[in-house]
Amino acid sequence: DMPFHFYYNGGDMFLERSFLVKKYLFFILILILTLSAFACNTTPQTEGVFRMKEFDKAYITFVFDDGRMPFTKECYDLFLTYEMPICCAVIACKVQKDTELFSVLKDVEKTGGEVLSHTFNHNAFDKNSTVSDFEFQLKDSYEHLTKLGFKINGVIEAGSGGAEKEANYEAMEPVTKKYYKYSNAYGVSEQYNKFRTWFMWNTLDSVKSIIDKAIQEKEWIVFSAHSFDEISKEDMIEVLEYIKSKSEADIDVVTWNFIYENFGEFV
Repeated sequence: DMPFHFYYNGGDMFLERSFLVKKYLFFILILILTLSAFACNTTPQTEGVFRMKEFDKAYITFVFDDGRMPFTKECYDLFLTYEMPICCAVIACKVQKDTELFSVLKDVEKTGGEVLSHTFNHNAFDKNSTVSDFEFQLKDSYEHLTKLGFKINGVIEAGSGGAEKEANYEAMEPVTKKYYKYSNAYGVSEQYNKFRTWFMWNTLDSVKSIIDKAIQEKEWIVFSAHSFDEISKEDMIEVLEYIKSKSEADIDVVTWNFIYENFGEFV
């Protein structure tokens, strides 16, 4: 059968209706393809090389690891007094077992702080870790904390006395990227690798010097601790007072997610 037929009527040649329909459908298809090609050439890419834009002032992020109690609650209460947010990197398998910790973490989120994953059970990666190990620790921790109602965007590395530094971070990053927007160590790009400054290795004076340098050079600094054994509560208060003494135009205490959302970009 012919796809369409011609017939003669009153001296004019007409196309059958089926041919007209096909003609218009073909025209619409060409129009859609043209618009799609134009959109592909003009729409900004959502993926690419990640980098941080220049900061407009100094930013400080405090990350407290493991979810140890009562340390986590004491930090939350202290920072709440100063109206400053904290980030808590928690071991997923322990959160549901500790009802008090769970309650504190909920309050952390409600008052502008952030909960981050700290792997599922804190078994650190090493040179023998495989993609299956990465999937377990990173995927299960994300899913577990999300099911508990937390908004999880980032993951903080679980350490093991230095053995974790021999892990394959290039192979790790694609797995990390499946579940997290950012990390401090689980990758090789700037999006997944950010140096943290530990209180345990710094005196109070050196911490103040780091803050001064951050203000002068408009840097983002991450301070971290596990407990008040690494920095006394009195010294922590002095750090917060020192930050508070500075102008808000020069320094601000923010969450990791604030930095990512306001200064992260793909190019």
